[in-house]
Amino acid sequence: MTTPVTVVLIPADPLVALQSHVLSWNGELDEDVAVSAGHPQKTDILNRNICRLLLSRKSDSNYNEDGVTLRDVNQGDATEIPLLRPLHDSPGLYAYYLQDPLSALPRTPNVRATRLAMACGLLSMRLSGDILMVRSHPTRQPHWYSLSVEDLYCACEVSPDLRKIMQLQEVHREQDERIAVTAAEAASEPTPITPFWLLNAAQQNYHDAAAVARMAEVMNYDKVDRNEQLDSRPEEMDLSRDDDIDIKEEDSSVNTDDKNNNDKNADEPTLTNRGANIPCEFVAKSPLCLHCRRPTSNLCLDCHGTYFCPPPRDCRQEGWSHSCQCSTWRRYVSRRDELSSFEYLDSSWQTRLVGRDFQLSEEPYKDFLKSQLGLSTDQETQSGVNNSQRVTSNSWWRTETDGWAGGQSESAKQVDPTVRKTYEDGFAPLSSHQIPRQRRLTDQDFERADIHTKNAVGLWKLASWQDYYRLRGIPPSSPVALLCTFPLTIYYAIIQHGEVPVTVARMLNRPLRIHVVGAEKEINFLDLFQEVGFLLPDDLHLELVFIVRQDMLPAHCYTSNADSKFLLQIEMTTNLMVGVVSGTYGATSATTPSLDPNFDVGTGPPDMIIALNAGIYAYESWRSVVEYLYHNTGVVGVFTDYNEYSGMNCAAIGGATSRESLSINPFRQPLSLPVFSMNLPQFSNGFIYVFNEQVLD
Repeated sequence: MTTPVTVVLIPADPLVALQSHVLSWNGELDEDVAVSAGHPQKTDILNRNICRLLLSRKSDSNYNEDGVTLRDVNQGDATEIPLLRPLHDSPGLYAYYLQDPLSALPRTPNVRATRLAMACGLLSMRLSGDILMVRSHPTRQPHWYSLSVEDLYCACEVSPDLRKIMQLQEVHREQDERIAVTAAEAASEPTPITPFWLLNAAQQNYHDAAAVARMAEVMNYDKVDRNEQLDSRPEEMDLSRDDDIDIKEEDSSVNTDDKNNNDKNADEPTLTNRGANIPCEFVAKSPLCLHCRRPTSNLCLDCHGTYFCPPPRDCRQEGWSHSCQCSTWRRYVSRRDELSSFEYLDSSWQTRLVGRDFQLSEEPYKDFLKSQLGLSTDQETQSGVNNSQRVTSNSWWRTETDGWAGGQSESAKQVDPTVRKTYEDGFAPLSSHQIPRQRRLTDQDFERADIHTKNAVGLWKLASWQDYYRLRGIPPSSPVALLCTFPLTIYYAIIQHGEVPVTVARMLNRPLRIHVVGAEKEINFLDLFQEVGFLLPDDLHLELVFIVRQDMLPAHCYTSNADSKFLLQIEMTTNLMVGVVSGTYGATSATTPSLDPNFDVGTGPPDMIIALNAGIYAYESWRSVVEYLYHNTGVVGVFTDYNEYSGMNCAAIGGATSRESLSINPFRQPLSLPVFSMNLPQFSNGFIYVFNEQVLD
């Protein structure tokens, strides 16, 4: 008995529409048909029909009138590439193509199929030639499932960014070049429906990759020399880099690139061995071609979101995968004005900080801090440049000029988290009228600032820097927002996404427990996080624990007490307890303290996990945090990211709902940051998204 199944053909020619075809397969699986590696074994009938369909697309004269040669049908086989593994009752998604071993001609890039792979979270997969998409489940009956063009339309034809608002914007662009679609319009207008299994594909693929990585660690543990293991760092992918440098494989249809970035911030130096006092290797400090990585200032003419070498080099053509998201990046770039707008802040200092020169280099910001605040850099301090107007390392601003550099910068080396600083010391040389007063706020303070809205659990809602500056009596001429972005983003995360955690903490008569994971330079201005306690009501107690990877700490901050991972525990305000812990959730390295978030950090399991400028997709060290949130859905995770591209891909790890939660953070740092492998708007804490969003009944 044969059973029909509908499949979708994605032609390599972008002018040819997606096609729906009906194939037949053997409806009854023989008992001796094996299923290996989780992939379905094609029956003879289906295999022959897949070959016929794909070969019918070829125009070579060697093919017979049906487009099929006897050699290809009898000996050839359609190669299978999994885009999504079957999960429970949900079938997987598989791509099939034919590779002609006798042909030396390059295969035509398949932009739409590659765009689909990107939407599934497979950012480095490159597909070429005609691709046949099939859904199947190797252990279920029926074995093969029908797939429609409508299922794949958005991911193939519109954008790998599957957020509804992005899909609508792209559809409108194609129809009438309409520039903007509001969130309200996105919620009300019909759009081609992307199935739920595809919306969650990136999340599933991420966790599958994490499981494979864990298995590989276990299998290789005894094979790896101990010293090599101590010196190794996790391989990390930089989402700011999405080039097409081919890895030569036997199969030319798929190229998988491994991208490396060795620090949390794209503009900071990388260390070949963190935690050791050895010289740094610095990353590039000028724009780079997305494809060949050579320096260039030539922007993509279509999106202005990335760089390619100008002719006669063929980098734009060879870097063809950018076409999968070029129009999407144009949308990201179009938000630069919105992201750069901070209307209340004085334009005499703020407008400068979002200019083109700040987008291309970090030097203008250092020059600004030196000219406006009298700060010196590491190099100037070491060269003996010092006068009465310049600030010593006691200032919180020093980390802005020197960076963190994995705990190896001069400012990082002078950090002592056990020493307390007043606001006047930390914000120096700003005068007292330019900084917030170091005191708790009352309801009357909020009302005088014309703030009258509370959330469902009674926390005052701040919606902009204007609200905060007026509330704290700070003049618009003050640049304190450059540092206050960190505590204000944490407060914003609590009021926006913490209603259920706050309710639970109050019901149990205990503090609200928040882990700030992946902290680095934040420990240089711990006292500034008093702002979170000052903004919260006095009856809501907060336990705020900063978790710092040990290889990100200055050597003098390592704890000498083997029984305690805490570097600091201190009551900052009457309702705020701050702790600093060295280690990593579930670390496997012998040199990195392993933390069980339920027992080793604070007084109990976290209610919320917050990570600032995390880039969780790019760093293997985040996997344990993501896995913890995946298995503990009662814990809310709030993350920020520098740019929309990285934020979208990272949010997709949390599933469809998390991807849709991505939004601009009103308390982003009012400063454009350089990112040398793309030209997307880049801001510290620029975008915010949430995992495990909880709704208060």
